[in-house]
Formats: sequence, C-alpha cells, structure tokens
Amino acid sequence: MKKVLSIAIILMMILTLVGCSGNSDVSSNETPSAPTSSDTSSVGSDTAKTDSGKITLGSAELSVGMVITEDIINKVGTPDDVMSAQSCFFDGEDTIYVYEDFSLYTYRDGDKNYLYVIELSTDKNATEFGGKVGMDIADIEELYGYNSTGTATSKVYKLGENSKLRFTYDESGIVVLIEYELIG
Repeated sequence: MKKVLSIAIILMMILTLVGCSGNSDVSSNETPSAPTSSDTSSVGSDTAKTDSGKITLGSAELSVGMVITEDIINKVGTPDDVMSAQSCFFDGEDTIYVYEDFSLYTYRDGDKNYLYVIELSTDKNATEFGGKVGMDIADIEELYGYNSTGTATSKVYKLGENSKLRFTYDESGIVVLIEYELIG
C-alpha cells in the first residue's frame, strides 16, 4: 500500500512540476465564489476568525515561509522520500519531503531552506478549524466561510499577507488535497 501511495504522490508531483511553467500568480486564474451568507467573514460563529496558517505535523509546528532546518525535519519525522527538482517559483532547486499523509516543499535561498507548500493528502491531519481531505466542500465553507477565490475545483482562502489555504475537490465536491501556500 505504501508503494502505491508513494508512486501516486510521485506522479502527482511530476505532473505539478510539468505544469509549473505557467504563471505562478494563481489569483489571475481564480474567480471569486458567490457568497451565500450575509456574513462571509465568520467561521462557524458570529465572531470573525482567521486560520493562523500553522499546523502541527509530528511534533513540529509548521507554517509556510518559515526556515526549515534538519532539527525541524527530525521533529516532523522520517520522510518516506526526499526529492530535489528545479523550482517552478524560485531560483534554484526545491527539496520535497514526502511522508505517507503529507508533503513539504522547500526552496533554498542562500544557506537557508524555506517552506513554501504544506500539502495534506489524507484525512490523518486537519487544518486549524478541522478541514480534512475527504470532507464535502460545503463542510469546508461552513468552517471557513464563503469569502474565497478559486477555480471550478478549488477554494482558496487568504490567511494573511504571505499565505493562503487551498482546498482542491473532485467533481462530486469531496476535498482531495489541502495546501498551505506561500504567496510570493
């Protein structure tokens, strides 16, 4: 089962890398989704909330934009695979740490590696407000609100000045991938 999952993840990453020759500014292809609630800023209550963009994987608290060190990778756990590839968004190479349930994408700037994507691929991990792979997109809207951008198969929520949270879903509206992304 791990071999099949590893192969699927590798194929997904190859397709992602092949597709990166386009514009890295995702917002130019995104269209706002129509609000269906009068309070689009609330998240499950009357008080507006914003996901902090932090997630704990293993014993490490991660967020995009942070410097990734060997100590942090050790706290996350031993990756199933580590790959290097020419970066689509930054000069130089990316290092991709592949785990059974998630992947971490880093880029090198000088002598430091920066985390720019946290990709959740199973329901084993959840976002700060409980979003998981396998949920219905309507449940995600209940958690995060309706004020998002996206495409026909994704909803994107801006988390702050430098990050966003993307929920990718299939034709039946089931979330198949969750990504915390650095806005560059």
